[in-house]
Amino acid sequence: MRSPLPIILALGIPTTAVASAGQDLPLVPPLLGADAQEPDPAEAAPGTVGPDRVRNFLMEINFRGRYFSIPDSLLDIWYFDEGDPEGHLDRPSVRAWGVGLEFVAKQDSTNGIFYFEYLGNLINEGYWDDVEDPPNYQDGDYILPERLGIVDFGANYGHELKATDWLGFMPYGGLGMLIMTGQLTRWAPGPNATGDPTCAEGDGSLLDPQSASAYERQAAGCGDDGAKRIPKVLPIVDVGMAIRFNFNDRATLRIEGGLHDMLFVGASTGVVF
Repeated sequence: MRSPLPIILALGIPTTAVASAGQDLPLVPPLLGADAQEPDPAEAAPGTVGPDRVRNFLMEINFRGRYFSIPDSLLDIWYFDEGDPEGHLDRPSVRAWGVGLEFVAKQDSTNGIFYFEYLGNLINEGYWDDVEDPPNYQDGDYILPERLGIVDFGANYGHELKATDWLGFMPYGGLGMLIMTGQLTRWAPGPNATGDPTCAEGDGSLLDPQSASAYERQAAGCGDDGAKRIPKVLPIVDVGMAIRFNFNDRATLRIEGGLHDMLFVGASTGVVF
């Protein structure tokens, strides 16, 4: 009787099945299966490369936080500060904090950044006396910020200069608009007082309310002179420089500084999709 081996090999039947039936045949691997392929390194180590996407551009949703200030040396141009005249009051510093959300559309090195932000006030109440020649140290206003804040929004364009696949430098700029909330309540000096020129409800410590300075009238309990007139809507100019870290097109981090109507430093971080 002929050996069934040629038929078994032609059909691709595992020879182990024949061996188990009592046939003394050598074990041969199946012929119908393809050779095993080498594993894809990217599949073997998830996260080592960026995800596949159909779009030819990337999008980001970022959260950002910033600290704002106007340097005292710049304010010295317009307002007196402690030490300018003998005994002059300390002028408050202009500071603010900000938080916001960003949507970023990115293609190659081009970045379109659209933001919405809230700025909270860090300015203390105090005396503001404008610089003049000859100087008059008693004609300034005492200012109290009340519920002062800023809501702003705008768009920036940034061009990223890549140093590596994960690190880049991005100068950017753009325009926006801000809306002021709250008010700056003021006390004027006696000659300019409108709400309470004679300080009738004060504590009686002023010898001459009509000629008293604004800070003396505020300290004595005189009524305020209303809200200081300031624009409620203003334009925003953005100029900045960022160091951008890219985490395999899955997440991003920017550390940045520049001008946003005030000088600022901050960071933005979020997801890429």
